[in-house]
Parts: sequence; structure tokens; C-alpha cells
Amino acid sequence: MIAVTKGTNLLTDEPPPSMSTGAAPEAALASDLTRSDVHRMQWQQVIDEKLVEWGRYPAQLAEPDLIPPTDSAIRSAVRIAMDMRDASPSHPPPLRVVPDGDGGVVFERWEGSSSESIEIHGDGGAEYVQIRNHRVIQRTAWPTE
Repeated sequence: MIAVTKGTNLLTDEPPPSMSTGAAPEAALASDLTRSDVHRMQWQQVIDEKLVEWGRYPAQLAEPDLIPPTDSAIRSAVRIAMDMRDASPSHPPPLRVVPDGDGGVVFERWEGSSSESIEIHGDGGAEYVQIRNHRVIQRTAWPTE
């Protein structure tokens, strides 16, 4: 996902610095993670905890008048999430991942009056949408192959 910027910072904050403790020697503690490492882990969480689970059990999302994400939408969403995770440096993860109710999936990020989303349709096609001050300023097809 292309990061909406606020000043010079991405939408996500820097990970907190590590703290020294007396409970374990420094060498036994995890090393400091970079922003990219944190983003990679968060993208992997989206893949494992949302998309894979939705693909395995789509009926869990079925409600009257709502269509759960299709296999094509899930495959495209996983491919996009893996591309974003593997980008160097990794792009910030979405703040929200939701089914769109029409067989698709939406990745969303926002801050203040700016938002961006990748909308993955039931047929597997996708588009990037950027909004500022309640107006669409960019709508572009997202490559899914």
C-alpha cells in the first residue's frame, strides 16, 4: 500500500525502543526490530489470521444479504499482502482488513481526513483508492498478477 504521509512520518509510529531489564542477559533478549521488520510481521498476521482463515472457512463470514469473500478475492488479497510484506522496505500494514459484503476484501489505512484502500473485488481484480477531505483524489487499477 502506498503510504499516506504526515509530515515526514508514515501513518504508523516507530516501534518502541527496547528496554534493559535485569530479568535476562541482553544477549538472550530479542534484538531491536526495524520499522520494516514490524511491518513484515504485521502483514504476515493479516495473511495468517485473516485471509487464510477466511479462505479455509468462508461460511464464518456469511450473513443474510452479505456475500463472503470469494476464492479469487482471497487469492488476490494474499498475493497483494505478500507483495506488500516483501517490498523493501516493507509498506505499512492496513489498519483494517474487512470483507466488502460483495465477495471482496478491503485493506484500509487512514489518518485524519486522509485515507487509502486497496479494494479487491470478488473476481480477483483490485484497485487503489486514495481520499483526502472526503474526496477521491486517486483511483487506479491495482496489478493482481
